[in-house]
Amino acid sequence: MSRIARFFTVVVLLVGVGSGVLATELGVLVVGPKSDFTRIQDAMDSAADGDTIHVQSGVYVENLLIEKPIHLLGLGNVTLIPADIESPAICVMQEGSASIQHLAIGRASVGIQVSGECMVAYCEISSTEIGLKATVWEPGSVAALRCTFRGTGVGVELLGSGNVYVLESGFSEFGAAVLVGGRVTASVGKCMIESCYEGVVANHNATTVLLESEIRDCLGTAVRLSRSPYAEPVGELYVIESLIEGNGKWAISFGDINGDNCAAPFVPILGEGNVIRDNSYGVSCPLDIGLPEGFLAAPGS
Repeated sequence: MSRIARFFTVVVLLVGVGSGVLATELGVLVVGPKSDFTRIQDAMDSAADGDTIHVQSGVYVENLLIEKPIHLLGLGNVTLIPADIESPAICVMQEGSASIQHLAIGRASVGIQVSGECMVAYCEISSTEIGLKATVWEPGSVAALRCTFRGTGVGVELLGSGNVYVLESGFSEFGAAVLVGGRVTASVGKCMIESCYEGVVANHNATTVLLESEIRDCLGTAVRLSRSPYAEPVGELYVIESLIEGNGKWAISFGDINGDNCAAPFVPILGEGNVIRDNSYGVSCPLDIGLPEGFLAAPGS
């Protein structure tokens, strides 16, 4: 692994540990058919800051609101189906760090909506509009670790100005797997994006890092940069040791969703060691975007 890839890997791992995946349990409340709580929301309402909610196997039909820094942990096969499918299955609005782990969310328009700091880990989310919608302001952070996203619309939508980490997660069937807006710094590390329309779409105010990930078999463009209405700031695009192959249009483009009106690059592109091949329209739109030396891996490497 190169020095730059190793640097980003260390950063995202440190943030992952610091965001609550390995949270210390202060108090534990149990939800289940024969427990003190049969509804997840009742347990969360009774929890104190820092408590962990253990949810036993079962199907729970609820819309959850997290308004305090607590940790929601599924034990066994836990499926959450929103009672109101027009509202997010889980809405996180709190100061401090919360975490959601080992849950399956089904039949949701929006799986999880976050305004604040949160770690989402080991979750399976099926959605018709957005899997995870996160608005985070610096210096805050949101992370999704080892999650599976499937559905239509957008897999992960990011807004604000904080840091977002999407790690070791899989995406399929979306219009766009990852949509990066605002002035977010988004790191997409070791992810598999396949059979979507587009892979990663980012506006020019954001900084996007694609690290050791794969984008393949999408109908459109793998990585697309678009202009926002705001001239400043100008973000950056890093693509590091990633595989982009077999997509229906370009590997990287600067323009609209159909590839029309391709413009001269308006975001710096950095990176190294990437394999880009068999994309129907070629490497980039426009054709010459000035890829840095070493951006493409040497043939046969």
